[in-house]
Amino acid sequence: MRRRYDAGPRRPFTLATALIAMLFWGRGSLLANPDVFNGSEVTVEIAVSSAQWRVGHEGTLTVSVWNHSAVDMQIVGTPALFLTHEASAAEDVNRGRNRFWAPINPVKGEALPIGGRVTVRLPAGQKLACPPVEVNALRWGKEIGAVWPALLLQEAVPSGPSRVALELEIEGQGEGRKLKSNEVRVEVQH
Repeated sequence: MRRRYDAGPRRPFTLATALIAMLFWGRGSLLANPDVFNGSEVTVEIAVSSAQWRVGHEGTLTVSVWNHSAVDMQIVGTPALFLTHEASAAEDVNRGRNRFWAPINPVKGEALPIGGRVTVRLPAGQKLACPPVEVNALRWGKEIGAVWPALLLQEAVPSGPSRVALELEIEGQGEGRKLKSNEVRVEVQH
């Protein structure tokens, strides 16, 4: 007959247990894995050089990304600026009729080519300051109906007050997850 030793009550597997295991196996792979990504580990902030965007005048937008975690991360996806025209009726905004998007490469500070994707390496505890993006050089399109935006700002977006934010999709197995920056109010003028 085998003798059984009682090691005491079994402890449930908790987040603390997972973090301890992570330190010994894989050095942070749990936090770097997009499938278990926690949006509070990374923050995205945008700022504009001018609150008035008009043709022929420089209107730049800067992007900063902070990795608050203790591990390096890599985020892959299609970053895009989303501009919501405020003068439209609420029902139009909900249907996406007055919401516009422009895919960008925040690392290079330029428009993203058709079907483009970006890989952003975020070192642990570091801030990634991206070069300014010229909003008049981006290609814009309606959120619904634009397979890939191809119009200039003044061709796609009506004049008036708007809100702009950057959204970055985190892709992994299963559902994608999104990081959204702060919203900035701008006035589009033709």
